[in-house]
Amino acid sequence: MKQVTKDQLLSIANERLDAHPHKLEGMRFDDVEQKGNTLLFGGECFFNANGGASEKTPQAIKTYGEIAEDLATQYSMQG
Repeated sequence: MKQVTKDQLLSIANERLDAHPHKLEGMRFDDVEQKGNTLLFGGECFFNANGGASEKTPQAIKTYGEIAEDLATQYSMQG
């Protein structure tokens, strides 16, 4: 498993996101932390004005999840 910095991992994740066929306009990874072997990414999930899910939320979460699961098998964060 390759160790990378937080900034490197966010860059890699956003490159993968940009190439993903189901990326929605406005999607971007903006944070990541590591808990054990799990990478927890944060990004726009398109919640509505009341804080609930919009029609875009499920697709955003699915797309983020696919990328995060793949990256977690290849990378870990330094420090």
